[in-house]
Amino acid sequence: MELRLLKRQTTGLSAASWLWNHAGFGPGPGDLNIIGNLSETDAIDWFVDPDAHDVAPTPEPWIDTDYENYEPGPAGRDLAGQAISEWVDAMATGPRPLVEQMAWFWHGHLVSGLDKVRNPYALIVQVRRFRRLGLDGNLGALLREITTDAAMLRYLDGADSVAGAPNENYSRELLELFALGIGNYTEADVQAGAIALTGWTSPRRGNSTTSGIFRPRRHDDTPQTYLGRSGVRDVETVIEAVLGHAACGPFVARSIARHLLGPGVDTTATAAMGVEFANDGYRFRPLLRSILTYGLEHQPELQREAAGPVAWLVSAARALEIPTIDGRLVRGLHGMGQVPLAPPNVAGWPRGDAWLTATATIGRANVALALGALTPPDSAARAAAERGDMAALASLLGVDSGFSDANAEVITSVSATAERLALALVTDEVVRR
Repeated sequence: MELRLLKRQTTGLSAASWLWNHAGFGPGPGDLNIIGNLSETDAIDWFVDPDAHDVAPTPEPWIDTDYENYEPGPAGRDLAGQAISEWVDAMATGPRPLVEQMAWFWHGHLVSGLDKVRNPYALIVQVRRFRRLGLDGNLGALLREITTDAAMLRYLDGADSVAGAPNENYSRELLELFALGIGNYTEADVQAGAIALTGWTSPRRGNSTTSGIFRPRRHDDTPQTYLGRSGVRDVETVIEAVLGHAACGPFVARSIARHLLGPGVDTTATAAMGVEFANDGYRFRPLLRSILTYGLEHQPELQREAAGPVAWLVSAARALEIPTIDGRLVRGLHGMGQVPLAPPNVAGWPRGDAWLTATATIGRANVALALGALTPPDSAARAAAERGDMAALASLLGVDSGFSDANAEVITSVSATAERLALALVTDEVVRR
């Protein structure tokens, strides 16, 4: 399938709003104007290649706290909560939205969590990998690093995998969830991969938590036949075999497209993108450009779905100019059922209608009330809500089509500005993107 280049027309607010909602988490005041006068091709490039557009570098979260000296117990739990707050805050305020969006995608795709890793610093290091490589890197580099990442070694028990007793957990998930998909490997491949990946350990403290340590005496270097290749015996040859499999490019391309564009993405299109992705050395930047180009051209065919709690909170915080993500808002994520660094299982979080349950809806309403109260007096969204300008408020919240007449009437039926903002945040137009 040949992907057409976008027409070199002015992006306009509709396309700008769509790009901010899909290449990022949603616009803040003034964000639409940044790309509104660019051609559609250049607007996509603003997200995909921010260096070329002199976009400010992404600040590093987690620099003001000594996370390396984590100790178990109440203080450690407080440290984990602070790490989560600082990451969500970076998502909401970062100048390079696609860097933040892709780090969030990879955290939910190459999954590790505090329930087994315990130490938040090990997960911080992992997320730093996603932020560094998710836009500027390639799949091979990312898979090589994540395979020996300290948090991943703990989460999927690679640190306990030794010659004579290989652990198959990571080997299985690498093929099933991370890189190929069900039906593209055999049980023999899982077993062979587990043997080839033996020998890595994961220290618990200090700088050594950044990556695993290879212990040759714990490694079985017997050559394996893996994914149709012979001589596979270590991390490098395992990843080479995975990248060489015909299913890898299309599977990863579809996973990323599904994350950015939602349901309704044509599988033929993502298969073509995946082949191109593989042929181009698995570089993420060209793939992301193709995905966003496709999405902008096929908006009517794509289906809206409920945003996850983190994406919804980040979008709202940016739009309302919330100064910082505090502990109350992080506790609200617990109430909605999605907390960064704490995925429910190795498959990550659910999507779509899973976030429309009664529990999630009540949690979202509670957080919306908190956000309304925290919105600064000089916020553009607060001013629009106060004067009852529903078109302006909808645009500021990334809803280019505006609120329905019924929802606009409900919002303006209350007099308190904070409550108007809260009601706007839980409308179908804001929750489903």
